[in-house]
Amino acid sequence: MANFTRIEVFNKMNQTGLVPLFYNSDIEICKKVVTACYNGGARLLEFTARGDFAHEVFTDLNKFVIKKFPEMILGTGSVTDAATASLYMSLGSNFIVTPVLREDIAINCNRRKVMWSPGCGSLSEIAKAEELGCEVVKLFPGGTYGFGFVKAIKGPQPWTNIMPTGGVSPTKDNLEAWFNAGVTCVGMGSKLITKDSNGDFDYKRIEELVKFSIEFIKNYKPWVNRYEGEHAHDVHNHINSTMSGTYYPLVNEHTSPIKFYNPNTLQGYATTDGSEPQEMNGITRVGGIDFHLQPILGEFLLWPSYMMHQVPQSGRDDSKNYERISISFNLSHNEPLLDTEQGDDLQYGFMHD
Repeated sequence: MANFTRIEVFNKMNQTGLVPLFYNSDIEICKKVVTACYNGGARLLEFTARGDFAHEVFTDLNKFVIKKFPEMILGTGSVTDAATASLYMSLGSNFIVTPVLREDIAINCNRRKVMWSPGCGSLSEIAKAEELGCEVVKLFPGGTYGFGFVKAIKGPQPWTNIMPTGGVSPTKDNLEAWFNAGVTCVGMGSKLITKDSNGDFDYKRIEELVKFSIEFIKNYKPWVNRYEGEHAHDVHNHINSTMSGTYYPLVNEHTSPIKFYNPNTLQGYATTDGSEPQEMNGITRVGGIDFHLQPILGEFLLWPSYMMHQVPQSGRDDSKNYERISISFNLSHNEPLLDTEQGDDLQYGFMHD
């Protein structure tokens, strides 16, 4: 049975905005693709069940995902009848995607409270799917209907959640057009799961494209992070945006500080030069290279998106409460703030209130 509820699946679709689509009869290739997608930040993957004995591959892949990546939500696509939906749900599929609207599939999925996403091509089909309990409708082929179709649907039905597949690419212009039109998330197959010049899957490139897509989509969506104890977030920045921000609705004295690194010094990853930390209005500066900022309950923090930062592990003492919840977002600006051609230095700073 499914490891994630339909609500959890929808929330993750809405949060990350990306559902990679993939099928291969070779289970080892499938494992490598899932690993690349996960490392890039994807937390959902649609296994497009289009080959003979595909359910056997799915079974092995789902066992691998549950053991290796328990946060990964694996679902099944290209399901065309209720019997096939039942088969994959019995194998642990967390969501079902269909190319057309089928009431028998809706009934089966609803009976097990498994999320299902039908392919719809008209307002009438979308309305019918929502009457049957659908949370996210699939727009396929997305490239045929286009961005204008989504905008037209969102006019009379702003509550409708749309996921286009087909005609979606991991590029700034394409993603920007879809999310400006109002989609909830996008599905991507061959444009995301790419091959190299030899015809072999390029796992490094897949990871890069997934990471790019998710980071870009974050410009259009806030996200929530919940950290406990040993949880951490490695050094990173937020590409394709201008400013990033975080609000802290839950922190305590045991949670670790967020670290910001000076973008003008590559050695920013080495946090100190041996000097003592200096307190400046609640901000700790270490060695002139980085800042350590202790989150404060109810604090709002804003910083330039190019700044490298990380959330270190809080600790291992089970007697202490390390829980922290942050609500984060990215903001974009149509015009560049820096004249990189003139060699302007990146300015180093942030605001908190």
